[in-house]
Amino acid sequence: MDKATLELLVGKDVRVDRGGPESRMGKLLVVKDDYIVVYIKDTGNVYYKTEHIKSISVDTRTIADTSVVVIDPDLPEPLLPPIIDGVDFIAVVKDMKFRWIQINRGGPEKLEGVLTDVTDILVTLTVGSEIVRVMPFHIRNISYVNKNNEQQQQYANAQQEAANSSKKDSKKK
Repeated sequence: MDKATLELLVGKDVRVDRGGPESRMGKLLVVKDDYIVVYIKDTGNVYYKTEHIKSISVDTRTIADTSVVVIDPDLPEPLLPPIIDGVDFIAVVKDMKFRWIQINRGGPEKLEGVLTDVTDILVTLTVGSEIVRVMPFHIRNISYVNKNNEQQQQYANAQQEAANSSKKDSKKK
């Protein structure tokens, strides 16, 4: 789908892909040359590479000319997370460095961890006690992960145990 067509859908509720682990529904916020930003409730902003999008569906109820939207002035406007405004997809990924992120929504290629390094040819994550390297071409989408305090503490404990284990191993040699 070309950029001009996608720009007509900004602000609309869309479904990216029809099914499968990558399919999600949310509000299209931004269209760039090689990626789009979709706000998904309970996930936040998800950055989709357009070359991996198979289809985009629009709920016609959100674009009907006869729809009347009544806004209650007493309700606060919803707060959306800030959008990373990169010139291209790799610039968005670079801006997420040292953050807890999720690459791809589901399936066997889903990864969740701390983004530790980004180049034009390789993205590196710390996933538990592993260092995982992914070629940017294979990233279909990326987003921040909101970890609660308990999950963050478990991750920190696991990292500390791994560090202690590697120190013990190095002393044995």
